[in-house]
Amino acid sequence: MIKKLIVCVVLLSSTNAYASCDACAKAALDAASSAISSSVGATTNVVSANGQAIEAMNSSVQTGTQTLVSSLEMLNQKELTALDGVAKSIAFTLERMSEEQVRSTDHLVNSIKQIEEGLRTADVALENAKLIGPKAQTLSGEINTARAHDLKTGLAARKKLKTLYRENMDSWLNDSGPLSNQNNSLAVLLEQDDFWDIMPLLQKDILTNEESNNIHTLLQILIEPSPKSQLSAATLAGDKVAVNKELTRLRGNAISRVAHDIITNMLADKAAIIPTDSSWLKSYFALDTGEDDQISFNQFYEAETVGKMLSPDWFLDIKSRTEAGLLREQIYQTNTSNALLAEILKAERNEAKLLSLSVLRDASQ
Repeated sequence: MIKKLIVCVVLLSSTNAYASCDACAKAALDAASSAISSSVGATTNVVSANGQAIEAMNSSVQTGTQTLVSSLEMLNQKELTALDGVAKSIAFTLERMSEEQVRSTDHLVNSIKQIEEGLRTADVALENAKLIGPKAQTLSGEINTARAHDLKTGLAARKKLKTLYRENMDSWLNDSGPLSNQNNSLAVLLEQDDFWDIMPLLQKDILTNEESNNIHTLLQILIEPSPKSQLSAATLAGDKVAVNKELTRLRGNAISRVAHDIITNMLADKAAIIPTDSSWLKSYFALDTGEDDQISFNQFYEAETVGKMLSPDWFLDIKSRTEAGLLREQIYQTNTSNALLAEILKAERNEAKLLSLSVLRDASQ
């Protein structure tokens, strides 16, 4: 704009020179000076305004810069705080992980030790089991203290049963038994063919209570079919024939009692008197129990001898046993054999007694 004003002054000067008019030149200069002053003032105002704007912008920039710096400082502080917290959390986590790792390692080591100890114990247990454990013993020879108690109970019951048989025989011989003092009882038995057929019952290893009672009654009749009544003291006084008759009766009753006591051993061995439980089922043979799940001594001896010899399982079991198991079975079988030998010796003595009684009876006739 200033450039334009200078051009205008030059043109005006040239014009005035040609016209040679000073007044006009002065007027033109005044106008140009006024225009220049006005233009310079306007320019100054613009420059001043620009300066103010720049200052305002500068202030704004400074304020923004301070705000930005403050924000950056706060952000930096937060980041530092956050990083510090993270660092602490990481350090705490690492510390905890280290502690847990130590505990886990200790626990693992202890577990390994326990496992090793358990394995050693298991190895020892397996070795012992081969010698003295369940696999070392045969099936029927399993250690069972309850069976010994059951056998003792059976022996006591057999003695009690023998005592009952003796008492019944005494009543029969004294003419006070159920068949002696009731005239129709023996007559009723004479009509029962099954009662006199004793062989099927003798072939059985176990008898019911009713069968035992029937055989006992039959044995009483077979040993002494007609018991004699005791003579009174008045009849015996001064009568030698009566005295001899009474002596014959007493002698005959004594022989009958001994014979009856020996023969009823067979009956007592067939009675169901040995209590049993589930342990008796662990065997190589099946036992048919009688009343109250009881068995007879005949069944017991039969099962432990012939029952094993006829069982393939017994031979297979013996084949697979260890030395300790075979020794245990040998001891068990030896004890069973000893018990049977004792029964055989008793039977042989009873046989000798029966022969002697037969001689005495023949001599008395």
